[in-house]
Amino acid sequence: MRVQRLVTALHRPLRRCPLLPTLSLPPRGRAPAPDASILDVVSSSTHSLLLLSTATDGTRRNLLLGAGTNTMGQLGPRCALWEETKPEGRWKPADLLGPLGLSHEDWEPVKVAVTWTTSFVVYRKLKDDAVHGASAAAPSEGVREIVVSCGSNDFGELGVDDPRREGHIPTSRASAKPTIIELGLDKGDAVEVIKGGQRHVLAVIADARGKQRLIGWGAARRGELDPSTTADAASSSTSAGGGRASGSMGYKGKGKAVTRPASLPPTTIELPIGEGQRIVGIALGASHSLVHFSDGRVIGWGSNAKGQITDLHSASHVAGVAATWGGTYVLTRSGELWSQGPNTHSQLLRTGENPRRRFELPEGWNADRLVAGSEHILVHATSGGGDAEGLFVGGWNEHGNLGQGDTADRDRLVPVDLQAHGLSAGSGAKISGVWAGCASSWLWVDATT
Repeated sequence: MRVQRLVTALHRPLRRCPLLPTLSLPPRGRAPAPDASILDVVSSSTHSLLLLSTATDGTRRNLLLGAGTNTMGQLGPRCALWEETKPEGRWKPADLLGPLGLSHEDWEPVKVAVTWTTSFVVYRKLKDDAVHGASAAAPSEGVREIVVSCGSNDFGELGVDDPRREGHIPTSRASAKPTIIELGLDKGDAVEVIKGGQRHVLAVIADARGKQRLIGWGAARRGELDPSTTADAASSSTSAGGGRASGSMGYKGKGKAVTRPASLPPTTIELPIGEGQRIVGIALGASHSLVHFSDGRVIGWGSNAKGQITDLHSASHVAGVAATWGGTYVLTRSGELWSQGPNTHSQLLRTGENPRRRFELPEGWNADRLVAGSEHILVHATSGGGDAEGLFVGGWNEHGNLGQGDTADRDRLVPVDLQAHGLSAGSGAKISGVWAGCASSWLWVDATT
């Protein structure tokens, strides 16, 4: 028998938010789906979203589930399903389409993201002749994807804080119902990537010809949405001024003040994308942003208060990037792991702070995937030419998010004992997915027994 399990490597015991249990797929109360797969898991301060792909009667469809608290409407309108604001420790279907007058028969969720108490879901149209209904927020004719937001608007994350727009929600308010974010999506446009940091969001959008553009919104005061505060600028400022670059903190160059708004509505971010190059990954910290290009380059902008973007432009042959709240992490194509930023909770997994330097896996292991949570790191690795696989973790562990059975930080990568999480040796278990969020870690294990 094939069993799929979503294991939380211990979720943060947040206020009034119970530990989320191991989930055997399919979710309780739904028909069996032996070939169900997990597309994504995202979790923030008090809520989580789970995106599944399931097959029913030979038709594969995606399903959006949520858990945690709904005090800001981040899981959809508060209703009987969510027992008003009571925390929910079980996964339940999240309906963000019904309040917009849209049908689940016409649209399905394809991507998810979160900020602190706000959710974002990309929906794709299934039927070209879909009826939009009477909703004033219905998408324009021909648009095949929409981005729906719900929850808190503390830093304009809902993307609707423009007083001139219908459905305007003032900053620092919560949404009463989900809202379609106006990203200028046209016929044929698709959202390739969407990521949320603590207070800002980035989305990579491709048109029908495959040309990409980057859109950002939310918190902006520290340069989160201003690529002029790139790693190049940080390096130049550091060299010229003899100290840490400060352009991302409201200053640039020799102390000249740069005034930025606290937040911005959806805004196009111009990047130096070379001919034939593409954005293949993005990562967001609390106040900095990272973009990974197909030629192995990385650029970063925003806050550099902890040296998280200094000299980042010098990195090459990069295979993946990740960001904690204040740090930057790089996986090279040769399997090397590099970190830079603060080391207050051992999150650099090495001695010292700031400058980018290597951190190591135990001997004999090779990294093939790097994931960062709020201030902790997960690395999926293989050994013996790929015959064995393991999960290694390190950094901040105040809430047991490293799955080690304690709350002590780790200043180096250590293995997760999968048997301690109920996966017996010889079970044929395979790690199919690894995710990390706010003081939480998620592991998808696909076993054959």
